[in-house]
Amino acid sequence: MVQTKFDARTLHEQPAVAAESRMVDDGKGAKEVFRVDNFDLLQVAEEDHGRFYSGDCYVVLYAYNNGARDQVGEEIICVCLKPNAHCSPN
Repeated sequence: MVQTKFDARTLHEQPAVAAESRMVDDGKGAKEVFRVDNFDLLQVAEEDHGRFYSGDCYVVLYAYNNGARDQVGEEIICVCLKPNAHCSPN
């Protein structure tokens, strides 16, 4: 297996790849990242988005417009659980 470096930001520069990957929009939606600490969500500063540390759990909320005339918003919630994560109290 050959590993290659992947930068998701480039998907928006390549519409065919974005469509194949089923990207929901052009990446201009609102993103919030939280680190889980003893069942509390601690907001991660924007300059630290994309930095994930082993042993931590994260929740990412992405809100975007679905393109419909009624301007209904959609949201995607991703939960990142790392091996040996400390998401629960000791």
